[in-house]
Amino acid sequence: MSRNTLATRRVVAGLLGVALAVAATLATAPAPATAAPATPVFGSSIDGYAAYDGQEICDPTAKPGLVGFRDLLNSTYGSHTSGIVRDCGSGGTSEHKEGRALDYHFNYYDTAQRADATDVLDWLLATDSHGNKHAMARRLGVMYMIWNNKIWKSYDPSDGWQAYSGSNPHTDHIHFSFSWAGADKRTSWWSGGQVPPEPEDVPVSGDWDNDGVDTVGVFRPSNSTWYLRNTNSGAATSVFKFGHGPSGDIPVVGDWDNDGFDTVGVFRPSNSTFYLTNGTTTTDASFIFGHGASGDRPVAGDWDNDGFDTVGVFRPSNSTWYLTNGTTTTDASFIFGHGASGDRPVAGDWDNDGFDTVGVFRPSNSTWYLTNGTTTTDASFIFGHGASGDVPVVGDWDEDGVDTIGARRPSNNTVYLRNTNSGGPVDIQFIYGI
Repeated sequence: MSRNTLATRRVVAGLLGVALAVAATLATAPAPATAAPATPVFGSSIDGYAAYDGQEICDPTAKPGLVGFRDLLNSTYGSHTSGIVRDCGSGGTSEHKEGRALDYHFNYYDTAQRADATDVLDWLLATDSHGNKHAMARRLGVMYMIWNNKIWKSYDPSDGWQAYSGSNPHTDHIHFSFSWAGADKRTSWWSGGQVPPEPEDVPVSGDWDNDGVDTVGVFRPSNSTWYLRNTNSGAATSVFKFGHGPSGDIPVVGDWDNDGFDTVGVFRPSNSTFYLTNGTTTTDASFIFGHGASGDRPVAGDWDNDGFDTVGVFRPSNSTWYLTNGTTTTDASFIFGHGASGDRPVAGDWDNDGFDTVGVFRPSNSTWYLTNGTTTTDASFIFGHGASGDVPVVGDWDEDGVDTIGARRPSNNTVYLRNTNSGGPVDIQFIYGI
C-alpha cells in the first residue's frame, strides 16, 4: 500500500470521526432559541420606565396591549398556553383582574422552552442601537416580569433580576404585568415609534368640604389620580386614585348620597358603565347607563330636586340628552343643542330653583347655550377667548345658589371663572394642574 493511499484513508477516517462527534453533539445539545420577535426600526425617542400601578378595580377583560403581545409571542415561538384575565373573586391583588397581565407558558425544565423564554426576556431587556436600556420592555409598557423565582421591575430597573419569594415559583410560565399605557396600546411599540403624549388634566369642580362653595380640581388620566382642593389657591387638599383613566375613563362629580359633600366617579365609554364613590377610592355604585353610542359624554346633576345627584349622557351625534333619576332607567330624553362638532355638555342649577338642567359649551366660538328646562335656550353668551382646547367647568363659585361657568386652558393650565352666566370679564383666575 502506498504512503499516499494510507494517508488519504487516515484523513477520511479522521473527518468521519469529527462528523460523527458533531452529529452526536447536535443530537444531545439543546435546540437553539428561535430568533427574537420581529422588531420595527425605531428612532431614539423612547417611553419612560413604567411606574408601579397595582390592581385597584375589577375589570377582567383582556386589554388590547396584552392581546397584541400574546399574539406576537405566538407568532414567534409557536402557540403556547396563556392567560390574561382572572376572576375578581379569586384571592389577592392581581393585574389579571384588570386584564393587563399575561401568563405565558414556558417550562423552565424543558431545555428548548427554557431557551425560548431566555430569548424573549433577553430581547425585552436588551439595550437598543441608540443606547436605550431595556428598550422593548419600555416600548411595550412592561411593568414587571416574574420567571423562575426572580422578578424584574421597570420601577427598579438598576437592580436587574431580583429574588422573588412568592408562593408560585413561576417555573411553568412567565408572568408579565403591563402599565395602563401598555395595556391600552398607548406606547411607542404600537404608535410607529412616536412616544404618545400623556392625556391632559381634566378640570372638575364640586363642594368637597360641604361649605357651600364649589372649587376646582383636576383628574389626571395618566395615573387615574384626582387632585382636589377646597380653595382656589395653594396645594391640593385631597389626592387619591379612583378609576383608570388611560382606558378612556371620563370624570363625573356629584353628591351621590345627599350628605352635602360632592364626590367623584368615572364613566367608561367602552362599556357604558358609571363607577361612583361616596368617598375616595371604594366603588359604591357601578351600573350601566347609556346605549354605548360612540362619542357619548357623561353629565351629572340633581334632575328632580331630591338632593341626590344622578347621571346622564349627551350624544353629540343627535344632540340628545338621556338623564336618569336613579341608575338605569331613562327618566328624560330630549334634544338640546345644535349638534355642532365639538360641543361639550355641562349641567348646573342656572336659576337657583333646586333643579339642575343642561347646556353646551361650543369651543369653536366660545359660546355657551344654557336651558332652565329641556329644549329652550334661556341663555346664550360668549365667555372665554376661543383658545383651542378650552375645557368647560361649572360650579357655584360664590355661594349664591346659582351655578355659573368657567373654563380651563390646558396650554397654560389657567382656570377662568365667572360669577354670572353672561359674557364679561373674568371674576376669578388662577393656575392649577399640569
